[in-house]
Amino acid sequence: MTSEAKPVSEYEIYLGVPTLLSLQKEGGARAHRDELLFQVIHQVEELWMKLAINEINDAVGHLNADEVASALGLLRRVTEIERMMIGQLRLIEMMSPHSYIAVRKVLGQGSGQESPGFNAMLRVAPELGAAMHGVLKRACVSALEVHAEPTKHPLLFQLTECVIDYDELFQTFRFHHIMLVKRIIGAGTASLKGKPTELLERSMRAPFYPELWEVRETMFADFSRGENLYKK
Repeated sequence: MTSEAKPVSEYEIYLGVPTLLSLQKEGGARAHRDELLFQVIHQVEELWMKLAINEINDAVGHLNADEVASALGLLRRVTEIERMMIGQLRLIEMMSPHSYIAVRKVLGQGSGQESPGFNAMLRVAPELGAAMHGVLKRACVSALEVHAEPTKHPLLFQLTECVIDYDELFQTFRFHHIMLVKRIIGAGTASLKGKPTELLERSMRAPFYPELWEVRETMFADFSRGENLYKK
């Protein structure tokens, strides 16, 4: 006599919960108990990146139509996603090197550098930059002019700040990822693609939007210190 299958609720059907929860190895198939942690965090990160890419693509569409206010809400959402991605790395740091050795053995030739979500976020970055510059060009104003008088160009100022937020948080995610790798496998450990820390550190050297960072340097190029009002 076979038992009846447990009814699936509308909530589970809508979210595809049975499929979602079947994407992780079952207990007996795991190389180590922490393999569930490893799989869940990386799968969640891919989902967050999928959402971030969707929001960036829509934001680019709004910017190309000069709908700056609509784009700002989506870009702020993306930065919150990036903050959650950074925070979740702490859970992976809770794996000991001993635990990760067992997981790495069944990971095969896989590498985080092959992450489709991560690489898609790299690809959309230039599109976002081009859309921002398009808005500035049509407004006949430069990023430097916007920052020189932010109250005169409030929406454009917020736009440039949202774009640099995306850049800063993505680089922060990369930094935390490097520290995660160093903590678990060490800085000098090689993978099939070379030393992970060297590859990651090399990719961090160039921001997405150097022109926005250079605006700060230009504004402070002629800065001179004032008199120390508190000296005796």
